[in-house]
Amino acid sequence: MLAALRAGADGLLSKGTGPAELTGAITQVAVGARALSPGAVAAVVDHVVDQRVIAVDPALAARFAELTPREREVVGAVVYGLDNAQIAERFHLSPLTVKTHANRAMSKVGARDRAHLVTLAIRAGIHPR
Repeated sequence: MLAALRAGADGLLSKGTGPAELTGAITQVAVGARALSPGAVAAVVDHVVDQRVIAVDPALAARFAELTPREREVVGAVVYGLDNAQIAERFHLSPLTVKTHANRAMSKVGARDRAHLVTLAIRAGIHPR
């Protein structure tokens, strides 16, 4: 999967992707966004963590250290590949509250979208939870 991303892929979906998710992913890529299914994100993160491919960026880690504890929990769950509903269930929050925490974290660390948040988090040494 990393080879596909390095080669310029804008989307990664797991084998079990349904028609609705596939259609949504195509739409996302068509407008210039990345489309990564939770399963694909988890697989990439597992590989990166296992291979220790990315060195921790201390300046980036400092930005993540400024997040609230709840924002860090949500970011860890996003890195793990969970969606808002799954994170909400795990932490006993509403999906809207999860989205708010994720958006605030993205703003604080300078992430453009969730995929960028995952990339920055990994570079900052945040591991899936």
